[in-house]
Amino acid sequence: PPPSLPPSKPPPSPQPTGAEEENKGFIDCQSHHTSIDPMFVRVERQTLRRLRTGAVLFTIRTYQYHLRSLQQMPAAAAGLHHTLLHMDPKAARYKSVDKWKGPALDFLAKVARPSKL
Repeated sequence: PPPSLPPSKPPPSPQPTGAEEENKGFIDCQSHHTSIDPMFVRVERQTLRRLRTGAVLFTIRTYQYHLRSLQQMPAAAAGLHHTLLHMDPKAARYKSVDKWKGPALDFLAKVARPSKL
């Protein structure tokens, strides 16, 4: 008869991946927010570059800023204000915008250049 295999050990317990720390800055979209303090803006910069070989390289660079940092960027605040006001209702629902839109719009309106609103 073939030799018996040793009893299998249970799989090791999962180790922390750091995702808990990464998600610390995200807004809990299960409840409504009355303050902008927990709010961050995430921006993606996507580029396409043709290499000398003819291949195309696609890159994504993400940036995350506290919403309050837009006090230093009134034009960006005006752009975000406009985007939130004119967002497609389906997209807004998908992103849970109604749970944080009020305080964000109030803040952005104060910061944005009046001529940009």
